[in-house]
Amino acid sequence: IIPDGAHPEYWDTDNKRYVQDPDEDQKKKLHKEYKFFRIPGEDGEGERPVIPGSELRGMLRSVYETATDSCVAFLLDDKPISQRVPAFGSLRKRGLLAYEETISGSGIRRWVLYSTYAERKEVEPDGGRLKYKDGRAVTEKNGDYIENHGWLQYNIPVNPKGKYSIAYLRENEKIYTWDFIGEDGKPTCEMVMDDGSVSTGSYDLVPLLEDFIKEHPDFSYKGARAIIAMTGYQGILGYRTDPSYQDNPGYEEEKEAAKKVAQCLRDNGWELASHSWGHINYGSRSVEDVITDARKWEDRVESLIGETDIILYPFGADIGDWHPYSHDNEKYDALYQMGFRYFCNVDSSPSWVQPGPDYLRQGRRNLDGYRMYYDLPETNPSKTYLDDLFDVTTVFDRERPVPVPPM
Repeated sequence: IIPDGAHPEYWDTDNKRYVQDPDEDQKKKLHKEYKFFRIPGEDGEGERPVIPGSELRGMLRSVYETATDSCVAFLLDDKPISQRVPAFGSLRKRGLLAYEETISGSGIRRWVLYSTYAERKEVEPDGGRLKYKDGRAVTEKNGDYIENHGWLQYNIPVNPKGKYSIAYLRENEKIYTWDFIGEDGKPTCEMVMDDGSVSTGSYDLVPLLEDFIKEHPDFSYKGARAIIAMTGYQGILGYRTDPSYQDNPGYEEEKEAAKKVAQCLRDNGWELASHSWGHINYGSRSVEDVITDARKWEDRVESLIGETDIILYPFGADIGDWHPYSHDNEKYDALYQMGFRYFCNVDSSPSWVQPGPDYLRQGRRNLDGYRMYYDLPETNPSKTYLDDLFDVTTVFDRERPVPVPPM
């Protein structure tokens, strides 16, 4: 049914009658009814139901995106149908969606949104291929890195005819950085709005929790906050601090800013931990892979945030079974030698703690949409991992896309 959402009718369920032009207080107590979307009939007599053009547009757009393997919302009249490919930058003005491998070598691909700040250059077809005006061929991959310009984003025409424009995308156009330091010395967030203005406020977990603790100080035992575990392959805390970005303008300034935010978090009671550098599975990967990744984290993240002895395993995957760790476990021995003493997997039972002679190991409960979806009665009635905390049916957002893919 296509409802006419702009013109509801109000039904009084107690008195079984329609109420004409109710005030705002009355509306809260009345039941809304929506007619099928209609337009005046021919010759102005009566009304006839129709499907709005906006509904047809959505259907046609879905077909177009499927045909082009893209997330393009519209087709320009003077451009051929094309695929959308990755761009590099940030979320400024119009965005581009890139389906790319977010962790090198993982095989895991996700949609990533980037900006499009560009200066356009023309290319020409040459035997079905595209080339720059200087004769150099345009490579058939997701972009070229051009010195002093950044990443080149271009569309791939299905049938290139005549001249075709491409765009040099500028780098480092940052619109959203996760944590900043507010004037009161507390961590906060900064966001660039659609009109270009900058707004500072509680837009993420850290400042939201700070606000709550300020109002309810008894919530925080001895001023404790939470543990933030970081990866490092794309930088930390919203800053591009990994050496893979060292050619970016302002790279050193990004690192210094990240250090200040990390220290601000520590000063306000937050603890910082490792979540690995590249978010690899420490349980299934080789000893060599684990050591390589942990050393990258040590060199590229711990050097910025300060020393930590806590690691929260990626994917919650432990490096051993339930038996106590020993130094015969090469992965444990390597992580121990790097200074880690607290090791956290994911375990959905109410509590699991294993004190060792030189470590503490514990289960971590993943209170997220994935866990809640697989705790719903209709999904699996036998799974009640969260019942001691809250009723999942009153918390889970029924508007979120389902089913949630299994891990």
